[in-house]
Amino acid sequence: MNNHLTAIQDAHRVAIRATIPMQAVLLNVRLGATLVAYMTGVRSRNMPLRWEHGEAIPRDRAATRLLTAYTAWLAIQDHDGPDVARNWFIGANPWLGDISPAEAIRHDDPRVFGVVQNFIEDGGGA
Repeated sequence: MNNHLTAIQDAHRVAIRATIPMQAVLLNVRLGATLVAYMTGVRSRNMPLRWEHGEAIPRDRAATRLLTAYTAWLAIQDHDGPDVARNWFIGANPWLGDISPAEAIRHDDPRVFGVVQNFIEDGGGA
């Protein structure tokens, strides 16, 4: 089996066991609540902070986007570290038509995990 696909699958196994507050705290700390709000499609940049503290629960679409972002973060960070993972989320990505992965997640782009796999296979930031 492809080791890079296994890395994504391993990240997914970890991510689906993480609570919403666990997902939110990692992404808020590493990417900032404003970017997390943008990616998940919520209007208030304070909402991800409320998720982090267990004061609110994201609606289904926002929760799905949060899980997607968290899974992608884990896979890339495990391969290339947190600085590269942050850059991956915010930079224009040629595999996504030069939009950022953050924007792709916001728009429920089904290519996100394929792009993570391509990034890891191509050596990412290594």
